[in-house]
Amino acid sequence: EKLAIGVHLIKAIFLEARALLKKPTNDDEAENASFAAVILNPDCSPAWTIRKDLVRRGFISESQELFVNAVVLSRSSKEFEPWAHRRFLLKRIKWTTRTKEVEVGLCSKAAAANGSNYYAWTHRIIVANSMNTDELLSENEKVLQFLSLHVRDCSAWHYRRYLLQRLGRLKEDR
Repeated sequence: EKLAIGVHLIKAIFLEARALLKKPTNDDEAENASFAAVILNPDCSPAWTIRKDLVRRGFISESQELFVNAVVLSRSSKEFEPWAHRRFLLKRIKWTTRTKEVEVGLCSKAAAANGSNYYAWTHRIIVANSMNTDELLSENEKVLQFLSLHVRDCSAWHYRRYLLQRLGRLKEDR
């Protein structure tokens, strides 16, 4: 689509990458083949599994992999595997305010690009679990603005319900 690769070559490149994934000779080959596979087919589980292994072994850094993952999600945000891989990466890093902002921004772009993006809104719930009361109130305002433009987005309404319940529980705990 926007990869600057001839359409007639995509299948051949993916098949070659998939063949290399079965028995990569070294980490560089595994990284390159898995990168090609996830760019061309974001729901390719074996490629994500290899990338997880490369991260666990320190061959790829979490920050580098979060960037690759964001590129994949910018092209295809309605697939399960990239979001699951992102959660794996986020469990391995220290969360900061900036991390939350980046994740909410990524979810916002994915939700705006593809209506009722269940995976983006579910990921946003995971991010919201790490938010304090002020951040949740701000998040609630952002979601209200989104819903005023996307009234039929059921996943967004589900997220709003989650936010209200969470805010209610926080109020009860005071």
